[in-house]
Amino acid sequence: MHINEKNRTPKLVDADEGPSKSELKRQMTERQKLAEVLAALSSDALKTIPLDEAIKAAIAETNKIKSFEAIRRRKQYLGKLMRFLDEEELEAIQKRLDTISGCQQSGDHQTPFSRKLSRSFDCER
Repeated sequence: MHINEKNRTPKLVDADEGPSKSELKRQMTERQKLAEVLAALSSDALKTIPLDEAIKAAIAETNKIKSFEAIRRRKQYLGKLMRFLDEEELEAIQKRLDTISGCQQSGDHQTPFSRKLSRSFDCER
């Protein structure tokens, strides 16, 4: 038990407090970037990604939105939906995206999607 120096109240130290608020924000930002890349995929490529049908439907709905601010809010919403995916699911999605980007980058030229994908994610993961 530690004493809070400001108001002299005891502060219980819990050994398993979980990730910090900053770490949670970093994770949510990464998931939002992943959602942005998924939204940029064609519908055929999106079908090959191992995702829940609700998330796929939300991503498909994003492509219909034209307003910049609405798109920004929608991407935040997609990031929120992706919070509930566990690490194994995220790794499977990332692996599939790496496969898709590898196929697209193997040609002589890069498409705008493959440039965006390579900027958004490290292939090292």
